[in-house]
Amino acid sequence: MIQKGKRNPSADLAKIGFQTSKNVYWNFDPQTLTQDALDQKEGTLSSTGALCIKTGRFTGRSPKDRYIVEDSITANTVDWGDVNQPVSTEVFDHLKTNVLEYLSDKNVYVKDAFACSHEDYKLNIRLIAEKPWSAQFAHNMFRRLSEEQIAEITDDIFEVAKQRRQERVRAQHKLFEEKINTNQQIYKIYEAKGDTKNALKYYTVYNKVKDSIYSVKKTNALTYYQTLYETEQQEKKITQQKASINLLAKENEAKQRLLLFGGIGLLLSFLIFPASERSE
Repeated sequence: MIQKGKRNPSADLAKIGFQTSKNVYWNFDPQTLTQDALDQKEGTLSSTGALCIKTGRFTGRSPKDRYIVEDSITANTVDWGDVNQPVSTEVFDHLKTNVLEYLSDKNVYVKDAFACSHEDYKLNIRLIAEKPWSAQFAHNMFRRLSEEQIAEITDDIFEVAKQRRQERVRAQHKLFEEKINTNQQIYKIYEAKGDTKNALKYYTVYNKVKDSIYSVKKTNALTYYQTLYETEQQEKKITQQKASINLLAKENEAKQRLLLFGGIGLLLSFLIFPASERSE
């Protein structure tokens, strides 16, 4: 296996089980990829100099052919249905074996890139493609790395990114649980005070958030992520809500004391009046 192009010297596709008797081309620039596609008779140049590819009858996306591995990360973050169809890790492993076997006697093009510039949501991508124009497509599609960034990429970065996503999912679920508990306490206090309007309001929020965690597979993904967004926006409000809980609890306690003392006073008045009548 002869490796050419720009990469971290420690980068090694063998770590994912990949071996080839041919060449591995790492992070070629667009001009080189375009020329390779032309040399391999894979495409032609338009009048403006753009690379044109004939893909045959497969001219677009196939919505019914999208399969995603269902695991601890994707189970509660993907809108499963007719479009996003789940497959097991066993199916993925079987397909991976077939792909590695197919590519074992072919030249391949590797493109390192990433999606999303926000560090909390950044997704590292490594494309391994048979065709140079596929690598060129990835170059156009995803955010590009500088030569310095390419030189710093190690194979461990993909595992680190996975761990960071898992930590984010756990943090989001913890935030959900906190919001569930907060709204549950508030609606119970309003219920005890006899304020049915506010009790119903917070009971509705409580159920909405609870359902989004425990039944997210049955919930539209847009609603789920909107709930995530709203939850993050309201994180600061949780502290205020907790303060409101303490205030409501004190008000409720004062109301109960007032009712208790009022009842005692009323009872004493009944006792005093008969005693006065007997004295007369």
